[in-house]
Amino acid sequence: MSIITIKLSENSKRRLQTNMLSVLFCVVLMLIFIGTSGFTKITNENNTNSNDTSTEANICTLSVDAGEDVEICGNQEVTLSASVSGESTCTDCTETYEIENTYRCGKDFYYVLWLKDDNNNVVRRFSNVDLKWQEFNNGTATLTGTVVDNNDSQIVLDVDVTYSGRTTTTPSGSPKDHFCNTEDSNAWIYYTEVTGTVTQTDGSWSFDISRRGPAFQLGNGANVTEDEVGKYGGSGWFDTTDTDFNRGDFNINIGDCITTQNKEVSYLWSTGETTPTITVTESGTYTVAVTDCGDCEDNDTVTVTFTNPSTVSAGEDQSVCLGESAMLTASEGDTYSWSTGETTQSISVTPDETTDYSVIVTKGSCEGTDTVTVSVEDLVVSAGDDKAICYGESVELTASEGDSYLWSTGETTQSIIVAPEATSSYSVTVSKGDCSGSDDIVVSVTRFRASAGEDVEICNDGGNPDAFSFSKLSTIREPVTLTASEGDSYLWSTGETTQSIIVSPTVTTSYIVTITLNGCEASAEVAVIVKDCDGGPTTVAAVYPTLLKPDGNLSVNLSLKKSQSVRISVHNLSGGTVGPVIRKNMTKGDAQMNIALGQFSKLSSGIYMIHIKGDNGLDMVKRFVID
Repeated sequence: MSIITIKLSENSKRRLQTNMLSVLFCVVLMLIFIGTSGFTKITNENNTNSNDTSTEANICTLSVDAGEDVEICGNQEVTLSASVSGESTCTDCTETYEIENTYRCGKDFYYVLWLKDDNNNVVRRFSNVDLKWQEFNNGTATLTGTVVDNNDSQIVLDVDVTYSGRTTTTPSGSPKDHFCNTEDSNAWIYYTEVTGTVTQTDGSWSFDISRRGPAFQLGNGANVTEDEVGKYGGSGWFDTTDTDFNRGDFNINIGDCITTQNKEVSYLWSTGETTPTITVTESGTYTVAVTDCGDCEDNDTVTVTFTNPSTVSAGEDQSVCLGESAMLTASEGDTYSWSTGETTQSISVTPDETTDYSVIVTKGSCEGTDTVTVSVEDLVVSAGDDKAICYGESVELTASEGDSYLWSTGETTQSIIVAPEATSSYSVTVSKGDCSGSDDIVVSVTRFRASAGEDVEICNDGGNPDAFSFSKLSTIREPVTLTASEGDSYLWSTGETTQSIIVSPTVTTSYIVTITLNGCEASAEVAVIVKDCDGGPTTVAAVYPTLLKPDGNLSVNLSLKKSQSVRISVHNLSGGTVGPVIRKNMTKGDAQMNIALGQFSKLSSGIYMIHIKGDNGLDMVKRFVID
């Protein structure tokens, strides 16, 4: 007599409990197959909690081969691999189920989702496109995919909803009543919470949902608007965040489980390992047992024999300084194979970093291996960054950590203090262990001498009511320009910070300037000596015309008490000199000067000063205008 196997899923069991017709149907199936041979699997395609795996037949053709016996010399590893053929093909439920439309009881249409606009009493219904139902072991489930508007196929919504709080105990306020059938809710499942988002695929409409009223229910007849009695499905009201369609319901029927096929097999070696391949290092007989997804089994054995090789040595570990070489020598043998590719018993290596070198020594029919490590001491020496100091200053130089130090100055401490008078280079050699290294550092010295120019003598009787200041419109006694030597910044005792300043002291005065260059400072002093000059006042008879073109001529009539050399310069209102400086020897008495402005190429429209200064008491400034 043949054995008949009938395998029911959990959902089938629920249906048998709630629908006696299903039980009678199973009994009839059993009677039909009595006396026949073979394996029959009865499943419920609407089961949402099935892990069933089925095979096409119960005929086992599984075969495993552990490989040929192995005999090896030495303490090497042997890899054993089991190859499998004839394994069963199994079909697994992925715990993901297709969704079917609801045929609305009392109505002639199909749908899975409806939305209600309570203010305008408008209902929209949507049919399934590719919704999927998936349950998880943590008490949650998801409903995802797309639906389409029953009245407008251009409106497609993406559904992404998560149910949580799974329970088989009926929550307060549940279950929802079926609209047109009487259903047994004893075996129903409930999800007490729901969150999710429904979004139109073009992005023009989106809203979130939350639970409304009874919990979401799942089971035979749990889809309360389905016309067919006992059909496995679910339903649950929800509120939305949409301002118009403020509530709705999912009314779904659970369809076929989405399945996958596999030929998975499991391995169990006599070592306890469960992988297709294992590595062994001891002699012995190893057995592997294989079971496939259809519970078919087979096993095979393989024998591994190790023989003892000669002891192989690559020598003691060594330590070298960076750039040095080490000699490696293997123990006696017939042939040698180093990890460097060399095949001699001894090799010389010069590694850039700590490196392991291995050698395989063959002697007779056996071979052995050993590894030696050559450590590299990379001593990086630093004397620090280059320094910059001012003349007369000192600076501390510090070398990197070591056991001993030798500076180019002859000093042997880690840090030294130097005070060079000119830019100098210093070197240090640092030793640490058996290694040493050197580094150089440059100390740049900034040395400069500040100057404010030579002392200047001016006359105290050269004042003229017609004289004009370069910095402001006022009467001056005698202006003098003081210019400091080159630097990065300047500070005069007057508070001014330019390289040149204009002064007009009434008494002899000393001026001090502090110049900064490359971070270093130096000061200089200059005196403006005010004295009485022989010769008495000098007057200007006439300066004309006062309004000129850039290429015009300017005439000046003078009355001199002494003959003298006269220096003539033209300035803008800022005091800057414009064009060349003219020198002319003039005799005592009345004299006339004619000045061609065309030689002053930089003149443009504006006010200018002509400065006339002699070496025997003459010093005055007059204004003129270029049109």
